[in-house]
Amino acid sequence: MGGAIVQIHVSPGEAWTVKRLAECMNLSPSWFAAVAATGYSPMVYVTKWRINLAGSLLSQTEQGVQEIAAAVGYESVAAFNRAFKKYLGVPPGLGEHVMFNCGRLLQKNESGAA
Repeated sequence: MGGAIVQIHVSPGEAWTVKRLAECMNLSPSWFAAVAATGYSPMVYVTKWRINLAGSLLSQTEQGVQEIAAAVGYESVAAFNRAFKKYLGVPPGLGEHVMFNCGRLLQKNESGAA
């Protein structure tokens, strides 16, 4: 899983699929999904990493929501807004005004509880 995680972190804007992530590890997609060491399915991890990175960018840069959404792999600002709010509980526009805890998202469980 480590090689796939490195690739997600290096290129969060890539069009990641389970198949492509499995290829990073030289595994079949079904085996890769079964051995995911993060406690999340590979695609949930990709989403969580993208939103985590976006939250950091919102709080640490002057980039706008549309620019950040594209940088972390979202073709649609609306889809980015939905994912951001689902995982962090606030819309991305508020990210500029609140202190963002970089580890918060990846530590949350699937239900969204901290």
